[in-house]
Order: sequence, then structure tokens, then C-alpha cells
Amino acid sequence: TGLWRTGTFLGADALCLKPDLVSFAKPLGGGLPLGAVLVRKKIAEALHAGDHGSTFGGNPVACAAGLAVLAALWLYVQVTGASPSAVRAWIMTAFVWAGRVGERDTPGLQSLALACAATLLLDPGAVGDAGFQLSYAAVLAILAAGAPAAELAAAPTIAQRLTPPEAVGFARRWRWRARRFLRAGLCISCAATIAGAPLTL
Repeated sequence: TGLWRTGTFLGADALCLKPDLVSFAKPLGGGLPLGAVLVRKKIAEALHAGDHGSTFGGNPVACAAGLAVLAALWLYVQVTGASPSAVRAWIMTAFVWAGRVGERDTPGLQSLALACAATLLLDPGAVGDAGFQLSYAAVLAILAAGAPAAELAAAPTIAQRLTPPEAVGFARRWRWRARRFLRAGLCISCAATIAGAPLTL
């Protein structure tokens, strides 16, 4: 499971696993037929054009959809008056997205650092702005502490793992999901709030 459906880019991230090969499909295209495979460099060097085929790979419409999402977000930023906070959010989103879909999976903290540098290149005076400091402190805390804590909090309990799927009713399954969602959200919210507290006092 990937593309943040478990709170991290890959479900394996929550287990501290580094898979050699990961395939993506549904969330990547946002409903359009799009598939992709990420592999480690050693495996990528062994693959040549035509070695790997995909029904959904290389679909120009679906690839354009990913860029369209970023364009729509930029349009929203412009329509709302291009406030500094909206522009910062777009820059962060664009850098994290580009880092994840590029040739190599760039760590989120590195993408955030690049987004911060780009923001400062556009407006060097932003470094003294409390909004700039709060934005990047909150996202840094979410990436460094909130997301890992959310993964731990959202992990199934021993009882949930040991209960056979056929023994879990609909209501119980949704209670478990709601509990995991609330715990994960609380972890992320606390991380952002604690990081921003020194700047708001």
C-alpha cells in the first residue's frame, strides 16, 4: 500500500522496510488508469527498454492529470489572492510531490529543505516572517515526528491482528478504522502544535 494511504508514502515505511520493488496504481492516477513501478538502483540498472511493460504505464493523459492537480492548486492560490501562506503551501506540495515521483525517491525532509530554499530565493525577507517560520516548523515536525508517531499509533493492536477477518463485523471494523484515524490525526496535530508553540508565545 502506498501514496500516503497509510499516513506515509509507502506502507513499508511504517515498518522500516526498504523494498526492492514497489508497484503503484489506483491512487497515482486519481481514478485514471495509471501504474508505476519503483525499483532500487541496482534493479533499475538491470532493466532495459521493453523489459517491463504495463497496461497502465506511460499513459500521457494520466501523467498529465498529476500535473493538472498541481496546476489546479496553483490556480487556487492565485484566486485566493496568492497569500504568502498559500504560496508556501503550494511550493512545499510541489517539491514533496516532485521528490516522490522523480527518478529517485527523495526523502521528505530533503524536499522540505529544497522548498524552504526556493521560498527564500523568491523572498529573502520571509526568513523573519512568523508565518514562514510557523509553516516550515509545523511541516518539519509533522515529517520528522508526527508521521512516524502516527504510523505507530495507527498500527493494528495485537488483538486486531490476531482476530480472523471473517470474525470482524462491519461495525467493529469501522470502529477500529475510526480509532486509528483519530490517533494518527492527534499525533500529527500535536507535533505541529508543539513545534509552533515557541513561535506563538
